[in-house]
Amino acid sequence: METENESRFFTFPVTLLRGVFTDHRTVMLRIICFSCYNLGFSLDGRDDLIRTRKAAKYLGVSPGKLDAFVSSGRKMYEEHQFDPKTSMATTIVWDYRNNEKTEFQLASLLAFAAIRSILQVKAHCKTNKSLILARMFGYNTIKAMEAELPCPYRDKYRKRWHMDKLIRELEHNWGLKTFSDHCRGMYVAFGKVDYKTLARVHEERKIKTKEITLRKQKKEALDAARAELNRELATPPGDNNPVPPPADHLPPAAPFTQPGHYQSSHGTERSYWHISEGVAEAMEEMRKRRNDSLNKH
Repeated sequence: METENESRFFTFPVTLLRGVFTDHRTVMLRIICFSCYNLGFSLDGRDDLIRTRKAAKYLGVSPGKLDAFVSSGRKMYEEHQFDPKTSMATTIVWDYRNNEKTEFQLASLLAFAAIRSILQVKAHCKTNKSLILARMFGYNTIKAMEAELPCPYRDKYRKRWHMDKLIRELEHNWGLKTFSDHCRGMYVAFGKVDYKTLARVHEERKIKTKEITLRKQKKEALDAARAELNRELATPPGDNNPVPPPADHLPPAAPFTQPGHYQSSHGTERSYWHISEGVAEAMEEMRKRRNDSLNKH
């Protein structure tokens, strides 16, 4: 028969998980103490003793020396209140507090708490094994974990085979659901979310990623084309980029077949481009028509 406390949870920062493999009972006591103070802190009133006593009663905890219990909870709260938090049923914490556990059982608890800290209140999300490992050993980020000295347990579960074994254990016995298909990381969920939902989210994300990549490629191509045109238009005239002379100042010579120079009406020497024979003939015909028109008037 279920009791009312089985549906209640201890909420605590992942940083309190450190030291589980060395003394898991003490770690569970710290979790219980922090959770009671944290819940009491959210209650009405200013007296920490009264608020913590109410929270402890709600969570099924009977602290021996309340003053010391509150003092310890307050100290941990002030130190870890902004760290990522996780939660687990009170029955699980009491089970680990009162009974001996194997290394694999302790690692399973850590992985469970780690994934819960990543999910927070989300029904599902995408994560990766490196972040799960970091949260298992009480680190907020992968970077923070990598900055620490090597740890035999952490190095063990860093290996793919051992981490995959933990994930399978959580899927078989802890209610975890995961999905991954040719992508970095994996989608995780607890509760009523099924595998079909995770698969759909995965496919929608994949389609969205492809669309974003395609738009980015097109934008990069457009920017490159505009930059190239701007460079061409901004290039100043010179020997390698002569400006074609205006029609009124073209020399009345035969078709130009080679680049050359001519004297303008102001006595300035100018360059002209190579003009093909057909273009030269057309320009000469236009000049004649213009002169005929002027003579008539």
